[in-house]
Amino acid sequence: MEGLEVSQWKDAASALNAYVQRLNGPQGKFEIKYWGASPGLLANQYHKHSFYEVCLCTRGSGTYREREEWHRIMPGTAFCSRPEIYHQIVPDSDTELYLLFVAFQPDPDAQPQETAAAFGLLREPGPALIRHASGASAAHLWLALLQQAASGTAWERSPGLLQSTAYSLLLSFPALFAGERLQPTAAVPAEPRNAILEQAKLYIRDNLSELLFIGHVADYLHVSERHLSRIFRRELQISIGEYIRRERIRRAAQLLAEGTLPIKEIAEGLGFGTVHYFSRVFRREAGWSPAAYRRASAPLHSD
Repeated sequence: MEGLEVSQWKDAASALNAYVQRLNGPQGKFEIKYWGASPGLLANQYHKHSFYEVCLCTRGSGTYREREEWHRIMPGTAFCSRPEIYHQIVPDSDTELYLLFVAFQPDPDAQPQETAAAFGLLREPGPALIRHASGASAAHLWLALLQQAASGTAWERSPGLLQSTAYSLLLSFPALFAGERLQPTAAVPAEPRNAILEQAKLYIRDNLSELLFIGHVADYLHVSERHLSRIFRRELQISIGEYIRRERIRRAAQLLAEGTLPIKEIAEGLGFGTVHYFSRVFRREAGWSPAAYRRASAPLHSD
């Protein structure tokens, strides 16, 4: 194996078996049955299992039997033994067969539709075998994973390193064996942000204690009041005046919950003018009087 001495293979496999047993991420969960990095693999029996086993040949030659079909194994050959399908690996008599292998089972209850469909392709009729896989992403990830596991100190300082690389490796298998049949996921373009709207929102939030009319904001942004009003209506479905009022109430609620400023100072500092007007608007928007909201929020900030 490139970059690894034969003596390091068992150490790498042992580390993976000890520390990479379950893999969780946004694209699904996997249970690892075992990892292997075996120099000089001997012939095994004709058998089946209930999980996936992916192998990558790094040295030597042999034959992979699946049902009644026989396929040559050479350096760079990758093959996948699928659940419930009988198979057998037989090295040539005059050579040692070196294989990397991992056995795993996707969690059917924690697989997004795209991941389940991708791994489902591996179970379609016909052998899952690639003769020239040494340049594929899966092969490079596998090499990186083995090097990380063999190094010891690197991943011990950051255990998530092994899990991250191993997770990427497993997710690369459908593309390796069924790349042509994978349906590309159409990228959903990000909704472009309206720069004027974002600047207006920032200006409003930073100046809640000042007089804030649409004319002030429009002048700051060098746009017409009509244009600014249309933007708020189109993007937020509310008027700019309503947005300003909501932001003042949102900030008032934060200050009331903190419990440090008198209600009068909050009202004046947020441009409400009088406590009476502040109380009326706050009750209408929040459903509580300022004093009642502060009392209700107090347990959240008590020791």
